[in-house]
Amino acid sequence: MALLGRFSTKSKLASLLIGVSLGSLLISGVLSWLQFRQAFQNQVFEHLTTVRASKGKQLELYLDGLQGHISTLSENRMVVAAMVEFNATYRALQNLTISDEQLGQLNNYYAQQFLPALSDNVESTQIAANYRPTTQAGQYLQLQYLVDNPSSGEKSALEDANDGTNYSSAHAQYHPLFRRITQAFGYLDLYLIDFDSGDVVYSVEKRPDYATSLSRGPHRRSNLASVVEAVRRDPGPGFVQVADYQPYVPDYATPAAFFAAPIYNGPHIVGILAVQLPTAEISARLTGEKEWEDDGLGETGQVYVVGEDFLMRSPARTLLEDANAYQGNLERLGISPQTLNLIDKLKTSILLHPVETEAVEAALEGEIATQVVDSYRGVPVLSAYAPLRLKGLRWVILAEIDKSEAFGPVTSLQIYISVLGVILALLIAWLANVAAGRFVRPIEKLVEITDKIKAGERDLEIEIGSDGKLDQLEDSLQGLLQDLKAQEQLVAEKAAENEALLLNMVPPSLASRVAQGDRALADSVAEPITESLQQVTLVVIKITGLHGLANASLSDKPIGALAKLVEIFGQKAQRHGLELQATLDETFIATCGVSQTFLDQQERAVSFGMDLIHWLEAEGRTLIPDLDLRIGIHSGPLMAAVMGTEKLMYKLWGDAMAIAMALNPQGGEASPGEASILVTQSIQQRLKDRFTLVPHSPVNVSEIGPVPTWRVRTSTTQAIARETVPAETVHSEQSSTPT
Repeated sequence: MALLGRFSTKSKLASLLIGVSLGSLLISGVLSWLQFRQAFQNQVFEHLTTVRASKGKQLELYLDGLQGHISTLSENRMVVAAMVEFNATYRALQNLTISDEQLGQLNNYYAQQFLPALSDNVESTQIAANYRPTTQAGQYLQLQYLVDNPSSGEKSALEDANDGTNYSSAHAQYHPLFRRITQAFGYLDLYLIDFDSGDVVYSVEKRPDYATSLSRGPHRRSNLASVVEAVRRDPGPGFVQVADYQPYVPDYATPAAFFAAPIYNGPHIVGILAVQLPTAEISARLTGEKEWEDDGLGETGQVYVVGEDFLMRSPARTLLEDANAYQGNLERLGISPQTLNLIDKLKTSILLHPVETEAVEAALEGEIATQVVDSYRGVPVLSAYAPLRLKGLRWVILAEIDKSEAFGPVTSLQIYISVLGVILALLIAWLANVAAGRFVRPIEKLVEITDKIKAGERDLEIEIGSDGKLDQLEDSLQGLLQDLKAQEQLVAEKAAENEALLLNMVPPSLASRVAQGDRALADSVAEPITESLQQVTLVVIKITGLHGLANASLSDKPIGALAKLVEIFGQKAQRHGLELQATLDETFIATCGVSQTFLDQQERAVSFGMDLIHWLEAEGRTLIPDLDLRIGIHSGPLMAAVMGTEKLMYKLWGDAMAIAMALNPQGGEASPGEASILVTQSIQQRLKDRFTLVPHSPVNVSEIGPVPTWRVRTSTTQAIARETVPAETVHSEQSSTPT
């Protein structure tokens, strides 16, 4: 009794609660033990089934999404245009002569770089002549983009070989777009393949399969060649063929799988689009980014996929976590030394690890079930398995966990201890809360109020307690809250005004940098904020016939006509996706590609110019009698900058601006009834098949030199041309280039 007297009432009560809790836990444990084992096993199976179904659905949706993307991409106008252009420029290289010295360089590349790395993963002796391309075009392109590639890392970094060929020009135009696609979707490579010859006329990664024939070349027996042949046999528009994993020699015998779809230009099939599936992305969806425990799979659980050949299609967990232990286990199971060596070198179990278990056999027969089986590691596991619904692939998925982990005494003890701890914590916390609630309740309310204020709530009724001092605190907080609300509203109004003003001056990308403090605007001398614009189309409009307006007084009607003219220009520019950048005297400058990127910006610019000409002919001269327009259009890179300290200015400059401004005074020297629109070669190359472009005399640009130009005919003059000019003459004008 004396010992008990030394403890406080609170301690005695806590001891009593602990004793009651322990007794309840013991009684409930004894009563539930008889049914616990079976219930726990059912729970594990339910969890494995859920994980298996979730991972399987993720994989099915992911691969279906990739097939949908390839189908859509094969019908993309940019892809179709690239396929047509690469086919034409690739064939133009077939007549090139490859010297013995160049052929020796190509042989050295295979003998000294590719084959030594390949020989680590294959057993047979390799000969360089068996792998190099046999055509002049293939040998030339591999010399330019593999052998002479200046990139010390990825070959795909090279955009232009700078050899002056039309192929390299097309490569420089399309390669950055295709490279971004592969990076965005995780594709290991992307190919454009000639439908008739099977020539790989383009690839992103520039491996030894680049510029080779999949019909007669060194890789004609690869699964890439087989999926291309499948497309040839069934070239339905938008239909995607699939090739299961096989060792792919151009990737040093690494397992690879492919999707492929036909590319149509109108009713004509012009090529095949193929991609190498992102193995890492597929594995990530099964391994949960190696967070197995977060998926509830413990220390031994895993989800993996097996093909119809009983070989893995995803990496084993043990290989990813402890490669040495994995190798030792396979060695004990009798896996051949050659296979173990390949697993070690390739760092994967895909296509190398056989899984001939009872669960795999049942799943390949279409069963969806759970059972306790021996795993491929030779240990008992709880397994949930099912076939996958994938187009063109016969795969099965399994979710498994070791039986020892699922039913081990340590795990059981941890479960009971966890339950006991939770019960005890809840009871003790409840008792402590009852005792201390009166003292901490005002503080909890105060914390709750401050959290709400911090979270942005301002319309609060502050009630802390009934004590006199607490009432004073309530009044003070209420006043402070009202002041804070007023200040925030004022700051928000000012910020909105500043942001609207800034967006009216500069593009959003530069506006965000200015708003974030990218330049020291408070300094007396501030560095300008610059931005490199890779591709911008400029439209320079020279207006004539405004001399009478310039001499008119402010109250005259012509001033309203000029304002109407500016409004019409702005409306038509917005309709075509262009932006009016500046007005200099009688010159208007509009751009496409500054604030928003368009793949068809050149076409938008020419359509804008033709829209202005049509408006001029239909309505313009009723507004201003002597009105005439001279329009010059050029596309190229520009620099943009925000400069100034107290007053900000937005400027565009570069060679492209100089060329566009030089086009302006010429106006195309159009004949009566024809549009005064003059374009440069960058526009002509993109739009020669969409508009009638007539060669025009070059324009001399200061510090740049003569620039070839073409004159655009409007739809009206095209109709006249069809009635008066033979068809072959019109074709000749469209395809000719200035000298």
